[in-house]
Amino acid sequence: MPSSQLVAIFPAARALARTAHAKDDATFEHGSRMIEASAAICDALGCDATTVEQLKIAALLHDVGKCTVPDTILFKPGRLDAVEIQVMADHSASGHNLLAGIGHPWFDLAADVALMHHERHDGSGYPRGLAGDAIPVMARIIAVADVYDALRADRPYKKGITHDEAMQVMTRGDERTRPGHFHPDVMAAFAARSETIRRIYVEHDNQLGWDG
Repeated sequence: MPSSQLVAIFPAARALARTAHAKDDATFEHGSRMIEASAAICDALGCDATTVEQLKIAALLHDVGKCTVPDTILFKPGRLDAVEIQVMADHSASGHNLLAGIGHPWFDLAADVALMHHERHDGSGYPRGLAGDAIPVMARIIAVADVYDALRADRPYKKGITHDEAMQVMTRGDERTRPGHFHPDVMAAFAARSETIRRIYVEHDNQLGWDG
């Protein structure tokens, strides 16, 4: 049962996500799936109930900055060039700027996650090149769930892969993803909840039910 605080905040967060992704249902659905997947990882890490709920809001809103990315880049059917990659990367700062001024501590946390969910444990991420425990725990969790979901989902330039294939990429690496990108504790929690996360992905229908 969600707390009264989550019930009060969630409709506004969902409306904001819907507005930000009005032209891009796939990104809204991505954020919606991330809610429960991220919460499962957070729970496995021993987070308290309030932190889990705050993370759900951050998961839903982590990509709101993509509303500032031009459609020609957002929906490009092929790989992005170097300039386009930088424009896409700017969505993290844009998301932070959109959320930071709302004036509620849960949205402040979501703003930090929006800014830092592409940071990597080995320091190779963006926008600040943070490494290790310098990355806030919520951003570490979202980073793992985000890559998993991106691997599973169809995109304009690729087909999604299976759960087992995604797990192999994240634990063994490929040409773009390395295990060193992820905090070891978060990866251990992710592995411990991998079957739950697989089921969330298969069964998810975007009917979250907290907004009456």
